[in-house]
Amino acid sequence: MMNKMKKNLLIVGGSGSIGKSFLNKFSDEFNIFILDKKNLKKKNFKFNLIDIDLSKNLNNDFTKKLPDNLIVIYLVGNLKNRSLENTLVASINDNITSLTNFLFSFKDKIIRLIFFSSISVYGIPTYLPIDENHKINPFTDYGIQKACCETILQSYCKQFKIPLTIIRLTQVYGIKSAYSSLPHVLVTNFKKGFNTSIKTDLNIQRDYIHIDDLVNFIKYVLKSKKNGTFNFGFGKGIKILKLFKLTNNQNNKKPLQTSSKKFPNSFSQYFDISKELLTYGYQPTINIESWIKIKINRKKYEKKT
Repeated sequence: MMNKMKKNLLIVGGSGSIGKSFLNKFSDEFNIFILDKKNLKKKNFKFNLIDIDLSKNLNNDFTKKLPDNLIVIYLVGNLKNRSLENTLVASINDNITSLTNFLFSFKDKIIRLIFFSSISVYGIPTYLPIDENHKINPFTDYGIQKACCETILQSYCKQFKIPLTIIRLTQVYGIKSAYSSLPHVLVTNFKKGFNTSIKTDLNIQRDYIHIDDLVNFIKYVLKSKKNGTFNFGFGKGIKILKLFKLTNNQNNKKPLQTSSKKFPNSFSQYFDISKELLTYGYQPTINIESWIKIKINRKKYEKKT
């Protein structure tokens, strides 16, 4: 039953890894509503799930299921970058068509919109760290589609006077959907005694943000009335080589097989988060180096705590 004293929070794409993490934190603070085409197998949360494929034409029946005065967190995103016809059409439907269908169907109910974009909209950086003034120059399908979504949102929300916050995220870790990313692969292979190889320049730097920092940051955003476009990551790059060394130095099995070859398509990406700090005051606390050390020494860590 909806609590009239609480604000209404709609999480679009709330059945994914990030959405589920939000539910853990926000379930007692908001009346939570979820739009997603996937079933959410959670029984301990008080929320309303509306099963919907936003890439298809919608009708008023769906909008009637939701109350007015919705704060929206928009998480829908298809990360696939394969330029096969079917895959490309599917990603455009998920990333762009779904957004436009949602906006025109729910515009009268939205009082604020928080949209998750990506570091990939910047493409290959011309300077580091990347701040919000850096030009947008995506080259992947995903980056191009996210940049298109930003343009659509900025125009649409200006027209309908909807407060808009765009959060350009770096690589999130600590969630199931990130298990195929390098930090998780290194930890998994370390535990199994496997070697890890990667075809890139090991001296490039990446910016990783833990899911707990992301969720805590969103709580700051929700409590504030300030909007705009913000980079959000740890705000510091770490060399790929250092990630390997963190697991290799403590692995007494076989040495890791890495390549020292320079790859022309390799480039560093990490954020300047000073605008976010100035606006919201949230400083990420979970360093990926510490996270890896805890993961590969979990038994020792658990005994200490």
